[in-house]
Amino acid sequence: MICGVYNFQHYTSLENIHKIIDPLFLDDFKREFAELKAKKPKTKNALASWRQSLLAFQEKLASLGFLDKIIVELIQEYRV
Repeated sequence: MICGVYNFQHYTSLENIHKIIDPLFLDDFKREFAELKAKKPKTKNALASWRQSLLAFQEKLASLGFLDKIIVELIQEYRV
């Protein structure tokens, strides 16, 4: 039996990946996140509720394991 380690590289550019996945579902996630950011409260009383909404959104994204790399990019691009 021959064993070896292979270095498989991804040859599809990130730009081309986004051309496919953005309209399918990523645009909706971006829109939902933008709406959450826009609802950031001005008072401390409403802050806990807003944070719960953010955590619920985070859990929603975390449950989608196939989005791992994209989610990291979203977090880096759209920091709260």
